[in-house]
Amino acid sequence: MAKGTRKGHGEGTTYHCKDGYWRGQITIGRDHEGKQKRKTFSAKSQKEVIALMKEFQYKQSRGELPKTNMINLGDWMISWLENYKKPNLRQTTYENYETIIKTHILKSQISKAQIQKLTTDQIQKFMAAKAEKGKTVAVKEEVQENGQTVIKVKHIEGPLSHRTVNFVHFLIQAALEQALKNNIIVKNVASLCEKYKQDKQEVKPLTKEGATSLLQTLKNHRMYAAILLDLMTGLRRGELLALRWSNVDLERGSITITENLVRVKGGSKTHKPKTKSSIRTIQIPERVKEALKIHKAQQDAEKAKVEEKLKENKDDQIEPYEDNDMVFCQPNGKKIQPRNFQRMFEGWASKAGLPKGTRLHDLRHTFVTNMFALGVDIKTVQSYTGHSDTRTLLDTYAHVIPESQKSAAKKMNDILPEI
Repeated sequence: MAKGTRKGHGEGTTYHCKDGYWRGQITIGRDHEGKQKRKTFSAKSQKEVIALMKEFQYKQSRGELPKTNMINLGDWMISWLENYKKPNLRQTTYENYETIIKTHILKSQISKAQIQKLTTDQIQKFMAAKAEKGKTVAVKEEVQENGQTVIKVKHIEGPLSHRTVNFVHFLIQAALEQALKNNIIVKNVASLCEKYKQDKQEVKPLTKEGATSLLQTLKNHRMYAAILLDLMTGLRRGELLALRWSNVDLERGSITITENLVRVKGGSKTHKPKTKSSIRTIQIPERVKEALKIHKAQQDAEKAKVEEKLKENKDDQIEPYEDNDMVFCQPNGKKIQPRNFQRMFEGWASKAGLPKGTRLHDLRHTFVTNMFALGVDIKTVQSYTGHSDTRTLLDTYAHVIPESQKSAAKKMNDILPEI
C-alpha cells in the first residue's frame, strides 16, 4: 500500500493502493472491549473515496447508522460490567451489580433499545414503570380444593423502592458514560433523567422491654453472647460473624474489628472493610466480657465433643472440627452464613414477642440510640460504629439527638450545687 494521506481529526485517512484503487478509512466508534472500529471505503479515485466517506459521515451525524454498528442496551450493560467494572470491583459489589442488571434491565424491553438511539424519555418511562410494578411479591392465599382449605402462593407485581429504581438508573448512566468516552454515542441521555426522591428509612430501635425479652429468650442459647455483644457495641452483621478470638482481648476488655463476612455466590467470604474507619478497636462492657468467657468455654466443649466422636467413629462419617478461630460459628466450627444468621434472628425475635419485621440491624440502631440517650458525644459513638463521617450519624439519628441533648443538659444541671 502506498503512503496514505491523513485528513483532519475525524475525517479519516485515504490511501492509493498497488491495485490502482484508492481506499479510505473512518473510525466509527469502539466495540464492546473498547477497541477502535473502522470502516473502509474503496473507489477508483481519491475524490470518489472522499465523497463516499463524507456521505457516510453525513448519515452518521443524522443517526442513520448501519445496523451492524448498533449496540443494544442489554449487550452494552453486560460488556461494561465485565470489561470495565469487574477488574476493579469487590466480588460482592460485582455480584450486586450483576443481579440488578439481570433482574431489572435484561428482563425489560428497554434492554433491546439501541444505545445510539436511546432517549431520556425512554429511560424515564422505564424508571416510572419500575417504580410502579418493578418487584415480584409473593402473596399467600387460601383456596378450596376437594373440600379442603389449601394455602397457595401467588406472585403479583408490586412497586420497587425508589432507592432501587435510582440505583438501576445509576448503573445505566455509568454504562452510557463509558459508551460516550468510547465514542459509541454522542450524548449520555441518562444524565438528564429525574431521580426519585428517597424516603429516609425509619430507625426502629428495640425498647428496653424488647431488648430484655430478646436476651431472656436466648439466656441458655449458644448465641446469647453474640446478641448481647451486638446490642452493646452496635457491630454490623458481617463484623459480628467475622470476629476472631485473636482480635478479642478479654483482659483489657476490648475487641478489634478487622474483617467483614459477606455473602458471595456459593457461600460467604471474609475481607477487609471498605473504609479505614471500619477498622477499629472498641471497649466492651463488663457483662459482655463475662458472657464471652462463658461462650469460649462452651465453644471449647463443642470442639472437644466433635474430636471425641471422631476418635470413637471409625468409618469417617463425622467431619472434623473446622477451627477458623471464629468467635461465633456453627457447632462444628464452620462459619455461620450471613443469611442463615438473619433467619435465626428472625426466629428468636418472633419467640421474644418483638414487632413483626424486627431486623438484626435494628440492634445496631438500638445501640446508637442508647448511646445518644446517655449523652455520649457523636465522635465517641462514631468510633464504636465505624462510620466514615459524623454526617451519616446526624442524618440517620437526627430525631434522637435533641432528646440526648436534653438528657445531657439535665445531667449538667445536677453536677453543680445550687447557690
